[in-house]
Amino acid sequence: MRKNGTTFLFLLFAGLFLGGQIEAQINYRNLPEFPAFKLKDTKGTVFSTTAVLKKDKPTVLIYFSPTCHHCQTQTTDITSNIKLFKDVQFLFVTSYPPQDYQPFLNEYAIEKFSNITFGYDSSYAMVRFLELESLPGVFVYNKDHQFKVNFNTNIRTKNLYSAIFE
Repeated sequence: MRKNGTTFLFLLFAGLFLGGQIEAQINYRNLPEFPAFKLKDTKGTVFSTTAVLKKDKPTVLIYFSPTCHHCQTQTTDITSNIKLFKDVQFLFVTSYPPQDYQPFLNEYAIEKFSNITFGYDSSYAMVRFLELESLPGVFVYNKDHQFKVNFNTNIRTKNLYSAIFE
């Protein structure tokens, strides 16, 4: 009986370790398709990231902090040049709670743009998948929703445009 208990504990710990290793290996580099994650909108309604994507349009995922100066600058650059990005869909995502992100949304009014979707990542699932090194995390996907390139800080408008369309 003791042998079975020891075997069970070994298998349990091995499974937990290997399960963690497998989960840690799944990231934006080795899953080229745009990731399907559950996010919440400002009303708390859950939606899937892939459900909001339009076919045949490039997507830019911006993971941000509402208090980050670089994130604020990136948002201003995009919204000020939104006509340049009329054929691009943006997904702005944060893991900061509503009391933190709501003032950002009020100030930058990103939800008024038809090609910008906001999502709240309350589970931090996308943070792990994106392996964020700094903010904003800017991830570009082509019109087939395949990963192209990421930037670990804000990026100038002309460089973002080039990354999307070249």
